[in-house]
Amino acid sequence: GSHICATIRASAWMFTGTAVTLLTVFGLRGLEFSPSYLLALGGIVIGNCMTFSTLTVQRLRALLHDRWP
Repeated sequence: GSHICATIRASAWMFTGTAVTLLTVFGLRGLEFSPSYLLALGGIVIGNCMTFSTLTVQRLRALLHDRWP
């Protein structure tokens, strides 16, 4: 249903954001491309994406609840 479609869409956006960030950092040689840096930076970016998603959904629910109680 629509819940599965929204989950897939959110996952795709998280993957895209993570890929762009990692490609930028390693492509511009901001960090040495090694498994330890890749794992650490990937974890940081994915964690921040999850936090952003959670805060966005909480804010959206609060706005919807205020508008249509």
